[in-house]
Amino acid sequence: DIVLAHDSFTQQGGAERVFSAMRELFPESFVYTLVKDKDYAFKAMDGKVITSPLQGLYNVYPHFQHLFAFIPVVLKFWKPKPAKLLLSSSSSFIKALKKSAGQIHINYCHTPTRFLWIDPEHAYKEIPSVLHPFARAYFSWMKRWDLKAAKSVNFFIANSQEVQKRIKQIYNRDSEIIYPFIDTAFWKPTTSQKQDYFLIAGRLQYAKGLDVVVKVFNDLGWPLHVIGTGRYETELKKMAKEN
Repeated sequence: DIVLAHDSFTQQGGAERVFSAMRELFPESFVYTLVKDKDYAFKAMDGKVITSPLQGLYNVYPHFQHLFAFIPVVLKFWKPKPAKLLLSSSSSFIKALKKSAGQIHINYCHTPTRFLWIDPEHAYKEIPSVLHPFARAYFSWMKRWDLKAAKSVNFFIANSQEVQKRIKQIYNRDSEIIYPFIDTAFWKPTTSQKQDYFLIAGRLQYAKGLDVVVKVFNDLGWPLHVIGTGRYETELKKMAKEN
Protein backbone atom coordinates (compact mmCIF):
# COMPACT_ATOMS: atom_id res chain seq x y z
CA ASP A 1 0.00 0.00 0.00
CA ILE A 2 2.25 2.77 -1.36
CA VAL A 3 1.71 6.26 -2.74
CA LEU A 4 4.39 8.20 -4.61
CA ALA A 5 5.01 11.95 -4.71
CA HIS A 6 7.21 14.33 -6.68
CA ASP A 7 7.54 18.13 -6.48
CA SER A 8 6.18 18.91 -9.95
CA PHE A 9 6.18 17.65 -13.53
CA THR A 10 6.99 20.82 -15.46
CA GLN A 11 10.29 19.76 -17.01
CA GLN A 12 12.32 16.66 -17.86
CA GLY A 13 15.32 16.97 -15.58
CA GLY A 14 17.47 14.54 -13.66
CA ALA A 15 15.05 14.33 -10.73
CA GLU A 16 12.21 13.41 -13.08
CA ARG A 17 14.31 10.67 -14.66
CA VAL A 18 15.05 9.24 -11.23
CA PHE A 19 11.36 9.38 -10.38
CA SER A 20 10.55 7.45 -13.56
CA ALA A 21 12.71 4.61 -12.23
CA MET A 22 10.90 4.75 -8.88
CA ARG A 23 7.64 4.62 -10.77
CA GLU A 24 8.71 1.46 -12.60
CA LEU A 25 9.10 -0.25 -9.22
CA PHE A 26 5.55 0.65 -8.16
CA PRO A 27 3.54 1.02 -11.41
CA GLU A 28 0.12 0.73 -9.75
CA SER A 29 0.72 3.41 -7.12
CA PHE A 30 -0.95 6.81 -7.28
CA VAL A 31 1.38 9.76 -7.87
CA TYR A 32 0.87 13.09 -6.10
CA THR A 33 2.43 16.27 -7.43
CA LEU A 34 1.85 19.99 -7.04
CA VAL A 35 1.39 20.70 -10.75
CA LYS A 36 1.77 18.87 -14.03
CA ASP A 37 2.42 20.49 -17.39
CA LYS A 38 0.02 19.39 -20.13
CA ASP A 39 2.98 18.76 -22.46
CA TYR A 40 4.88 16.65 -19.96
CA ALA A 41 6.34 13.50 -21.46
CA PHE A 42 5.05 10.91 -18.98
CA LYS A 43 1.70 10.44 -20.74
CA ALA A 44 1.39 6.86 -19.47
CA MET A 45 1.06 8.22 -15.94
CA ASP A 46 -1.91 10.50 -16.66
CA GLY A 47 -4.53 8.26 -15.12
CA LYS A 48 -2.60 7.87 -11.88
CA VAL A 49 -1.28 11.41 -11.37
CA ILE A 50 -3.19 13.53 -8.84
CA THR A 51 -2.35 17.24 -8.83
CA SER A 52 -2.87 19.78 -6.07
CA PRO A 53 -5.38 22.68 -6.05
CA LEU A 54 -2.49 24.78 -7.41
CA GLN A 55 -3.01 23.11 -10.80
CA GLY A 56 -5.87 25.44 -11.71
CA LEU A 57 -3.69 28.52 -11.23
CA TYR A 58 -0.81 26.88 -13.11
CA ASN A 59 -3.10 26.17 -16.07
CA VAL A 60 -3.76 29.91 -16.35
CA TYR A 61 -0.23 31.05 -15.47
CA PRO A 62 2.28 28.28 -16.32
CA HIS A 63 5.31 29.76 -14.54
CA PHE A 64 5.83 27.46 -11.59
CA GLN A 65 8.80 29.40 -10.22
CA HIS A 66 6.49 32.39 -9.61
CA LEU A 67 3.93 30.37 -7.63
CA PHE A 68 6.20 29.36 -4.75
CA ALA A 69 4.44 31.69 -2.30
CA PHE A 70 1.24 29.64 -2.58
CA ILE A 71 2.82 26.23 -1.97
CA PRO A 72 2.96 26.20 1.87
CA VAL A 73 -0.73 27.08 2.03
CA VAL A 74 -1.67 24.40 -0.51
CA LEU A 75 0.34 21.71 1.28
CA LYS A 76 -1.18 22.63 4.64
CA PHE A 77 -4.67 21.61 3.49
CA TRP A 78 -4.02 19.08 0.69
CA LYS A 79 -3.92 15.49 1.90
CA PRO A 80 -3.39 12.36 -0.22
CA LYS A 81 -5.26 9.09 0.19
CA PRO A 82 -4.29 6.97 3.21
CA ALA A 83 -1.48 4.49 2.61
CA LYS A 84 1.07 2.68 4.72
CA LEU A 85 4.01 4.23 2.89
CA LEU A 86 4.60 7.59 1.23
CA LEU A 87 7.69 7.55 -1.02
CA SER A 88 8.55 11.04 -2.22
CA SER A 89 11.13 12.44 -4.62
CA SER A 90 11.99 16.03 -3.83
CA SER A 91 14.43 18.89 -4.12
CA SER A 92 12.10 21.36 -2.47
CA PHE A 93 8.47 21.19 -1.33
CA ILE A 94 6.70 17.83 -1.58
CA LYS A 95 8.38 16.53 1.58
CA ALA A 96 5.81 18.70 3.40
CA LEU A 97 2.92 16.61 2.04
CA LYS A 98 0.57 15.73 4.91
CA LYS A 99 0.84 12.16 6.16
CA SER A 100 -2.11 9.98 7.04
CA ALA A 101 -2.31 8.36 10.48
CA GLY A 102 0.46 5.82 10.99
CA GLN A 103 2.00 6.50 7.58
CA ILE A 104 5.77 6.19 7.03
CA HIS A 105 7.33 8.86 4.81
CA ILE A 106 10.58 8.06 2.99
CA ASN A 107 12.04 11.00 1.08
CA TYR A 108 14.53 10.58 -1.77
CA CYS A 109 16.28 13.94 -1.49
CA HIS A 110 17.99 15.37 -4.57
CA THR A 111 19.06 18.34 -2.44
CA PRO A 112 17.67 20.39 0.43
CA THR A 113 15.67 23.28 -1.02
CA ARG A 114 18.31 24.90 -3.20
CA PHE A 115 17.09 28.50 -3.38
CA LEU A 116 16.72 28.64 0.41
CA TRP A 117 19.95 26.99 1.58
CA ILE A 118 22.47 26.40 -1.21
CA ASP A 119 22.54 29.34 -3.63
CA PRO A 120 19.81 31.89 -2.80
CA GLU A 121 21.44 34.52 -5.03
CA HIS A 122 20.15 32.68 -8.10
CA ALA A 123 16.56 32.94 -6.86
CA TYR A 124 16.74 36.73 -6.91
CA LYS A 125 17.50 36.66 -10.63
CA GLU A 126 13.97 35.28 -11.10
CA ILE A 127 12.39 38.10 -9.06
CA PRO A 128 12.02 41.80 -10.03
CA SER A 129 14.46 43.89 -7.98
CA VAL A 130 11.65 45.97 -6.47
CA LEU A 131 10.34 42.82 -4.78
CA HIS A 132 13.69 41.71 -3.31
CA PRO A 133 13.01 43.10 0.22
CA PHE A 134 9.72 41.18 0.36
CA ALA A 135 11.41 38.07 -1.02
CA ARG A 136 14.10 38.17 1.69
CA ALA A 137 11.47 38.33 4.42
CA TYR A 138 9.46 35.54 2.83
CA PHE A 139 12.49 33.31 2.29
CA SER A 140 13.41 33.76 5.95
CA TRP A 141 9.95 32.50 6.95
CA MET A 142 10.12 29.70 4.37
CA LYS A 143 13.38 28.42 5.85
CA ARG A 144 11.56 27.80 9.14
CA TRP A 145 8.71 26.14 7.23
CA ASP A 146 11.15 23.93 5.34
CA LEU A 147 12.87 22.81 8.55
CA LYS A 148 9.50 21.88 10.03
CA ALA A 149 8.60 19.93 6.87
CA ALA A 150 11.87 17.98 7.10
CA LYS A 151 10.96 16.85 10.63
CA SER A 152 7.86 15.07 9.30
CA VAL A 153 10.01 12.78 7.12
CA ASN A 154 10.73 9.43 8.78
CA PHE A 155 13.70 8.42 6.62
CA PHE A 156 15.88 10.37 4.19
CA ILE A 157 17.64 8.88 1.17
CA ALA A 158 20.41 11.00 -0.35
CA ASN A 159 21.44 10.82 -3.99
CA SER A 160 25.14 11.49 -3.27
CA GLN A 161 27.70 12.08 -0.53
CA GLU A 162 27.38 15.84 -1.07
CA VAL A 163 23.60 15.77 -0.57
CA GLN A 164 24.01 13.50 2.45
CA LYS A 165 26.31 16.13 3.94
CA ARG A 166 23.77 18.90 3.19
CA ILE A 167 20.93 16.93 4.79
CA LYS A 168 23.00 16.56 7.95
CA GLN A 169 24.14 20.19 8.02
CA ILE A 170 20.77 21.77 7.23
CA TYR A 171 18.18 19.35 8.61
CA ASN A 172 20.38 17.61 11.21
CA ARG A 173 19.18 14.28 9.88
CA ASP A 174 21.00 11.11 8.94
CA SER A 175 20.42 9.54 5.53
CA GLU A 176 21.32 6.54 3.42
CA ILE A 177 22.84 7.02 -0.05
CA ILE A 178 21.23 5.37 -3.07
CA TYR A 179 22.94 6.62 -6.20
CA PRO A 180 20.80 7.40 -9.28
CA PHE A 181 20.79 4.86 -12.08
CA ILE A 182 22.73 5.10 -15.32
CA ASP A 183 20.84 4.55 -18.58
CA THR A 184 23.30 2.19 -20.27
CA ALA A 185 21.03 1.93 -23.31
CA PHE A 186 21.72 5.64 -23.96
CA TRP A 187 25.20 6.26 -22.52
CA LYS A 188 27.78 4.17 -24.36
CA PRO A 189 31.54 4.38 -24.96
CA THR A 190 32.27 6.29 -28.13
CA THR A 191 33.89 4.53 -31.06
CA SER A 192 34.45 7.70 -33.06
CA GLN A 193 37.71 9.57 -33.37
CA LYS A 194 38.77 11.33 -30.19
CA GLN A 195 38.08 15.07 -30.06
CA ASP A 196 39.65 17.40 -27.55
CA TYR A 197 36.96 19.50 -25.86
CA PHE A 198 35.15 19.75 -22.56
CA LEU A 199 31.44 18.95 -22.32
CA ILE A 200 28.68 20.06 -19.95
CA ALA A 201 25.03 19.10 -20.33
CA GLY A 202 21.85 19.93 -18.45
CA ARG A 203 19.01 22.39 -18.09
CA LEU A 204 20.20 25.96 -18.68
CA GLN A 205 18.85 27.58 -15.52
CA TYR A 206 20.29 30.13 -13.10
CA ALA A 207 20.62 27.66 -10.23
CA LYS A 208 22.91 25.35 -12.21
CA GLY A 209 25.80 27.84 -12.06
CA LEU A 210 26.65 27.47 -15.73
CA ASP A 211 27.59 31.16 -15.91
CA VAL A 212 30.61 30.35 -13.73
CA VAL A 213 31.67 27.53 -16.08
CA VAL A 214 31.32 29.74 -19.16
CA LYS A 215 33.30 32.58 -17.56
CA VAL A 216 36.11 30.20 -16.57
CA PHE A 217 36.36 28.82 -20.11
CA ASN A 218 36.19 32.34 -21.53
CA ASP A 219 39.34 33.10 -19.53
CA LEU A 220 41.05 29.81 -20.32
CA GLY A 221 40.19 29.85 -24.00
CA TRP A 222 39.71 26.06 -23.95
CA PRO A 223 36.97 24.52 -26.14
CA LEU A 224 33.70 23.89 -24.30
CA HIS A 225 30.51 22.32 -25.66
CA VAL A 226 27.30 23.18 -23.79
CA ILE A 227 24.26 20.97 -24.36
CA GLY A 228 20.81 21.93 -23.11
CA THR A 229 18.03 24.46 -23.15
CA GLY A 230 16.28 26.64 -20.58
CA ARG A 231 15.49 30.13 -19.38
CA TYR A 232 19.19 31.07 -19.12
CA GLU A 233 20.09 30.03 -22.67
CA THR A 234 20.06 33.46 -24.32
CA GLU A 235 22.19 35.08 -21.61
CA LEU A 236 24.74 32.26 -21.68
CA LYS A 237 25.06 32.56 -25.46
CA LYS A 238 25.68 36.30 -25.15
CA MET A 239 28.27 35.66 -22.45
CA ALA A 240 30.18 32.89 -24.25
CA LYS A 241 33.21 33.64 -26.43
CA GLU A 242 34.01 31.84 -29.69
CA ASN A 243 35.59 28.83 -27.91
